[in-house]
Amino acid sequence: ELGFSDHSGTIIHISVPIRHLTKQTWYVKKRLFNTTNILKFKSKLNECAWKNIITENKTVNENYKAFQDTLINLLNNSIPICKIKLKTNFKKYWLTTGIKISCKNKRLLKILTLKTNNPIIQNYYKKYEKILKKLVNTSKKLQYINKIKTSSNKVKTMWSIINERTNKKPKKVHDNIKLQIDNAEVTEPKQVANIFNNFFASIGENSSSSCSVKQGGTSVLSPTENTMFLGPIGAWEVNRVIKSLKNKSSHGIDEIPPMLLRQCADELTLPFFLLLNQSFHEEKIRSHSKIINASIPQGSVIGCLLFLIYINDLPKIIEGPCVLFADDISILASCQKNENIEETLKSVLTKTKNWMNDHNLEINYTKTKLMTFHPYQRSPLNLDFEFEGSTLETVSEFTLLGLVIDTHLNWKAHIQKTHSKIAKFSYALREIKKTTNLQTALTTYYAYAYAWLSYGVTLWGYSTDAQSLFIQQKKLIRILGNIEQTDSCKPFFKKQNILTLPSIYILETCKFVRKHQEFYTKREDIQTRFQLRHRSRLNLPNSRLKMHSTGPYVMSIKLYNKLPTVIKSEEKFCIFMGKLKKFLIDKIYYSVDEYLDDKFIGQ
Repeated sequence: ELGFSDHSGTIIHISVPIRHLTKQTWYVKKRLFNTTNILKFKSKLNECAWKNIITENKTVNENYKAFQDTLINLLNNSIPICKIKLKTNFKKYWLTTGIKISCKNKRLLKILTLKTNNPIIQNYYKKYEKILKKLVNTSKKLQYINKIKTSSNKVKTMWSIINERTNKKPKKVHDNIKLQIDNAEVTEPKQVANIFNNFFASIGENSSSSCSVKQGGTSVLSPTENTMFLGPIGAWEVNRVIKSLKNKSSHGIDEIPPMLLRQCADELTLPFFLLLNQSFHEEKIRSHSKIINASIPQGSVIGCLLFLIYINDLPKIIEGPCVLFADDISILASCQKNENIEETLKSVLTKTKNWMNDHNLEINYTKTKLMTFHPYQRSPLNLDFEFEGSTLETVSEFTLLGLVIDTHLNWKAHIQKTHSKIAKFSYALREIKKTTNLQTALTTYYAYAYAWLSYGVTLWGYSTDAQSLFIQQKKLIRILGNIEQTDSCKPFFKKQNILTLPSIYILETCKFVRKHQEFYTKREDIQTRFQLRHRSRLNLPNSRLKMHSTGPYVMSIKLYNKLPTVIKSEEKFCIFMGKLKKFLIDKIYYSVDEYLDDKFIGQ
């Protein structure tokens, strides 16, 4: 009897010849970034006379070379590369010495209960087992909480804990990519990587060579009153940037991890300060610049900014509303009669095509989609539109900046997508709540569910389908507060200062109105011979269609006008938001109509 379970073990003796096996030991070469070595490295950095190493009579490249050589030399002396034995057993940090002793005592008690059949010992064993189980769960919780808190990638850590709890096996590694090049199959990873690299490195130049360069063109440049200059950098700025680095141990070819730079921020501020200011003064960034004939480096941060600057005059050419985001362009065209739709589309696309030709750009017709907006009562338009030999596909919905827009603007597709994400997230939240504490689970809720519920809520918050999302939100609240199905969630909403979905909609909508008052007109600004009541309220336009009366613009006016005067009259934006949030938490509205029908506010 081993005492590990309610089943007895079976011992079998088998005589087999066993050869002498030698235990293989694995080693790895790396630097040990422990406290002693880091303090030694910092001490040697303090002893360096950086103003003698980085001098004005040398160029910035020469100074950087001297700085790099000095830094690597100090690193090799203070934190040398050493041979370290790899651990074959992975320690469970929640398994403390006390828990090990308690588990051993529990097994002894188990054996004792089986031998004696004493009811007193059996009851004592059951109590001991219950206390030990609670202690183990508490120890695991503390380990998981600390693991998430200290992690640089909390999302990855959270899912690793969930997979560990559910014994979920890692996904199967896919086979190598196979490419067919010149009737030959290429599967070797390095060759495949080089083929992809050569293709993407040359695609920009090959594409630009087929474009005809035109002088002049249809650009409309507007004068700007803003300019930007790079002035001298302060030492405090350098120190702040170094300390803002992630506390990671990964490193590049220089073998200096961001974690070491952060801990040596004060010692490295001076050399970086001298090098950066000299670089700006000499207007030299790199010692060896690469010639770029076309396009920009793939994945560069400045690429998006340069492209937006390049195309920022397109809306003036189209002469209509459009949304620009990176290389995606959404154009809105309207006409009074259905017969003029194709003519309007052709005019807009012709202007866009001419502008593209003048700027050496091309329209991807396979990704260009058409969508018509109309109420339910009107029959959809069957567009079969062709432009320059390409048929443009008409769709009933598409995704723009994470929002699923449909042809009726009822936001049903977007709500279904969000509903699916929250339903899947509820499982993760339940596991996080079991393995950690309430505070960690609340942090996870705000990082995911609240972000999904608040994104674009000013557009879809008053939709009839939004009620399904509120039901999902209450399911998450029941998980967080261990609330039964028959009990109300309102006390937990109020206790933890969590906003309900209708309250999130009211908060975000009033926030938008307050930040964009130029889109609205107050009653006091309307010239009339009558003395209007509630002159400080926003003017509510007449609505003929329900799509307009329940739309974002009209609803934003209704919600803002209903606010209590003590909140609405607050001039400072941060105080206004604080009072509004506190008000909504106290009220705990379960529907927007409940807020609009409240007789105690808006007086």
